Amino acid sequence: MKNKKVILGAAFLAATVFIAGCGKKELTKEEVKNSEYYKQLQVQLKESKETVDELKEQLAIANEKTPKEKELDSLIEKLSRDSFIKFEISNEKETVFVEEKGVYSLANDMALSAAQITRYSVDDIKLNYGKAYHYVLYDEDNSIFEIDVYHGDFIVFEDYPDMVFYSPGAGTIGDAYIKQSDSMPAYNSFQIMTLSQLVTENNKCYFGNKAKALGQAIFSMSKKRVKEESIEENDKKVKKQYIFHYYGKTVNCNLYSSYIEIIDDNKNIWYQVSNEDIKGIYTLLKENS
Repeated sequence: MKNKKVILGAAFLAATVFIAGCGKKELTKEEVKNSEYYKQLQVQLKESKETVDELKEQLAIANEKTPKEKELDSLIEKLSRDSFIKFEISNEKETVFVEEKGVYSLANDMALSAAQITRYSVDDIKLNYGKAYHYVLYDEDNSIFEIDVYHGDFIVFEDYPDMVFYSPGAGTIGDAYIKQSDSMPAYNSFQIMTLSQLVTENNKCYFGNKAKALGQAIFSMSKKRVKEESIEENDKKVKKQYIFHYYGKTVNCNLYSSYIEIIDDNKNIWYQVSNEDIKGIYTLLKENS
């Protein structure tokens, strides 16, 4: 309404100037409104408004999503917020079932961050990248969602086999749980911890750079190996329990006030560390001790 008043005011002013310029001075408001020039301006204003409305309508139609796009948006939204109860990961040689809530939240994030890639077709991805894993997500409402994960973190939803998406870190889950080839080096506990890109802790999950930073921070601590029998019972209250995953191998690391315990292949190794180093881990992960 305000814009309309401004435009009409401008039209009135233009008519006044035009008519006055023709020799007539100090026109009244009624004289201006009854002039042919003012009436022409009103017609032009109406036509302009109709043109603008038509363009807005055309733009809305152009931006309206197709039924397929709306259906896909609905699927991704559901995947990003649903509560999963099981996660199946497989490749050509192995199938693993994961039942860790922290990993479920990572699956939610994977769906939420998925962005469609139009410059590659599914055939391009299959030919140039190759399939890495197949994920099956089991929802608590008995729904099942299947996703093919290709090298390079490209993904294809089974329900939309002709569309390619990119989801950063999509392959991280498979890399954590599926065994690598038999020729994989026999890494020790700390090597696995520094190489791991997925760490679980109760209902939480750290992946990518944050997981690697956690492993590196624990590895870099000044440590003194000690026997478990020498530790007082009061000092054996676990603060945090981290599980490092790397191609099917796992290393557990328990944090205490001034000790860390590394559990690998059912062997427990204890180290005495400074309380400041322990607090540094919480700071790194932005947690409260």
